[in-house]
Amino acid sequence: MAFMTDDMRLAQKIIADRVSGYNYLDIADKHGIEPLEALAIVREALESTSMNDPIEMRGILMLRLEALIQNMWEMIEKGSFKHVEAAVKAMDRLSELLDLNQQTIKHQEAAMSDEETVQVIAVLKSNNNRLYERLSTLELNEGARLALESSWTQWTADSAMDAVEEIILVEDEDGVYR
Repeated sequence: MAFMTDDMRLAQKIIADRVSGYNYLDIADKHGIEPLEALAIVREALESTSMNDPIEMRGILMLRLEALIQNMWEMIEKGSFKHVEAAVKAMDRLSELLDLNQQTIKHQEAAMSDEETVQVIAVLKSNNNRLYERLSTLELNEGARLALESSWTQWTADSAMDAVEEIILVEDEDGVYR
């Protein structure tokens, strides 16, 4: 069993009071601390929970809703309309929660991918500009300079496409391209 300090016990009591509906002034009076200290204790405790992990939190909520529905099932079978109504609401919330889970994850993956793409493009453009500037400082005859200027855009585009294909079409150990 884990060792619990007085600070941890106080935090549990304050959180329990907050969950029970106490405001911070009442909590401060009850425990002999300042309201801002009570707020800080609650925030610190909540920051260390699974709320930092939305997938875990959705999973916990899903399990709780399923348990709630299961607990109401006996009364539903006996014909309690109040329990049917509550169960339907819980099932709707469960359905909504599962749909949000999938959409949120897909959106987060897409947003991350878009941000990374913008950063990579910015790096490539900067790199291409610096290479062009360095090549422009070389002493080239007029024909070579014109060839460089007229071909540079196509060369950088071809080079970028080759690099993308090389990275995208890397085969892993299982023979899968990623």
